[in-house]
Amino acid sequence: MKNILCIILIGVMILGLLLNGCSQTQVSIETSTTPEAPPSIQGHVMFQDGTPGSGVTILLSQPNKENYITNINIIDETTTDSQGNYEFYDVPDGTYWLDEVTNNTYIDNEATAVVKVTSGTTTNVVRMAVYEDLYMASINNIKYSQDDTLVVSGHSFTFNWTKLNNATYYTVEVFATHNQTNSSNIDYDNTITATSNNITWPIDLSTIPCDGFRVDIMAYTSNNILVAQNDAWFDISN
Repeated sequence: MKNILCIILIGVMILGLLLNGCSQTQVSIETSTTPEAPPSIQGHVMFQDGTPGSGVTILLSQPNKENYITNINIIDETTTDSQGNYEFYDVPDGTYWLDEVTNNTYIDNEATAVVKVTSGTTTNVVRMAVYEDLYMASINNIKYSQDDTLVVSGHSFTFNWTKLNNATYYTVEVFATHNQTNSSNIDYDNTITATSNNITWPIDLSTIPCDGFRVDIMAYTSNNILVAQNDAWFDISN
């Protein structure tokens, strides 16, 4: 009888140990998630001085086949992050334009990138560096228009242009020609370096006989990297 009781007691103890082990067993359940779809287009923008092009608006558009210039359908837009990166998702298959806009101004048409989107793949866009808009603002306080030759008068000439945040200095070149359509016929040519966005020319340009003047402005960083350039034409009336 004692042997039977001992066997029962041992069985109860073994059963208790088994039940206790089961209660402490942790069951892990793995759940599967659908991976996020890759971007249709991703790209990187940097300024010509090598810094990331942060805060640049990227427009994704599709031109009208009958008129590529005046009829453009903007599909989406985004803004580059602090590192100059951007992405577009769920873009239908097709051919698109990418334009960069900074300070509410389009980077010139040459900066437009043409990209082709195919489902399931990511189109990587390698962009040439963008730059701030540089243009002649006025000559002798007369507003300059890029479409016209400005006519000024006097014997002292002051040039004003847009100030660029990433430019350390500018070179200003003025030359006079016999024919504005042929810059090789040069009568006068001189270049001056400026650290601000204006300069008064050191000589009286009205004493130079010619058909017209051209002024070229180039903006550079402290590392002598050209970040922007533009030109303007003007005449002098006496």
